[in-house]
Amino acid sequence: MNNQTDAPESGQGSIPQFSDTNDVVIDKKKIRSGILHQITTGIFAVDFVLGLLMLVALVFISEWLNMEPRLVIGFVFCAVFIGYVLATAIYLKMAGTHFKQGDYHRAITDLDKAIKLVPIIQGAYVSRGNIYFAIGDFDRAIADYDKAIQINPDDADPYSGRGTAYYSKGDYDRAITDYNRAIQLNPDFADAYYNRGNSYYSNGDYDQAIDDYNKAIEIKPDLADAYSVRGAAYTSKGDYDQAIADYDKTIQLDPSGAYAYGGRGAIQYIKGDYNRAIEDSDKAIQIKPDLVESYSVRAAAYTSKGDYNRAIEDCEMVIQLRPEDAIGYNDRGSTYSSKGDFNRAIEDCDKAINIKPDFANPYINRGRAYAGKDENARALKDYNMAIQLKPDYAEAYYYRGMVYKAEQKKDEAIADFKKVLELNIIPDLQKKAQDRLKELGVN
Repeated sequence: MNNQTDAPESGQGSIPQFSDTNDVVIDKKKIRSGILHQITTGIFAVDFVLGLLMLVALVFISEWLNMEPRLVIGFVFCAVFIGYVLATAIYLKMAGTHFKQGDYHRAITDLDKAIKLVPIIQGAYVSRGNIYFAIGDFDRAIADYDKAIQINPDDADPYSGRGTAYYSKGDYDRAITDYNRAIQLNPDFADAYYNRGNSYYSNGDYDQAIDDYNKAIEIKPDLADAYSVRGAAYTSKGDYDQAIADYDKTIQLDPSGAYAYGGRGAIQYIKGDYNRAIEDSDKAIQIKPDLVESYSVRAAAYTSKGDYNRAIEDCEMVIQLRPEDAIGYNDRGSTYSSKGDFNRAIEDCDKAINIKPDFANPYINRGRAYAGKDENARALKDYNMAIQLKPDYAEAYYYRGMVYKAEQKKDEAIADFKKVLELNIIPDLQKKAQDRLKELGVN
């Protein structure tokens, strides 16, 4: 039976990236706090109509007291103006208090009132935009940042805030445009560099992302998140040593950084150090029990160690955390394939493909199961589909090469193993491909 036992046991097909790029930085300091909630919200809120009636009454009173009406009118206007300013300040402070308490809706109500009283206070729009961002209402956040920019187009903060909202909507190009403007206005805006780096990262432009993370770190050397995401960018480029150095620095600055432990664990898996991969994944899961990627990496490490039961437990946790995601079924299918339970492997990979037909990994793992059942034609069909979906997927070429080798198709096998060496940066897979080429008489 051609079960490809000398193939690297991926446990997964590819290792997930640990880049918490959704955790973009927003400047919440614009929302002021420090006043007790007990202060009545309407103490200084002067009703305009009532103010006019009071003004008329004071004119008559001034006549009765033989005072100059202009002085009385001026005094009243000053009083009304001061009342509106003080009321606005109190609403802003109360918004800050409610925001800190997590009562976002009351904070928005406070800011609504402040803006109604004095519609030209730019900070109120920025603050409300920040809160809308925090509750995931990105369109309203963008509308508020737009208004803030209209009031003061030379302030970097609303451009940065609007950039975070565009980023969260997946509009990375618009986000980059806004971060460019924020940086132009404030060249020392570390968070804007960090966030623009996240946008470049999400666009797959890892070199630009790293440049921005470098700048953010230069300005703010203790920005742990910048080291963590730069580590993810280096991982994507295959620079594992630099990535580990960044994850180490992240952990030094912030020992509670789950993504740093998870990312370092993923690299340890790639480097073949499965015990360290498990150790780092354990720590990541301890800090963040819903970190799916670390269960996935730990499952891959357990699979590579032959501890299939623990691997399956982790895969089932992935399924429990993300039942509508293909990753858990793919991982469990890969583990079943490595275990030799090919029918269950095919069943799980079928589920993964049904959930996400353009996901290359389950085609590889189902192909491994078909190859294990000596159904090479089906295996080749799945490997071809994986390559079609992801042309630079080295493992797909390796496994297809294994089928060609088993079928005595030497030229095709050699071409695939050479392709692995051309594409792959995973040491274990490179060595496997080199060994297969030697077996085929290629030095």
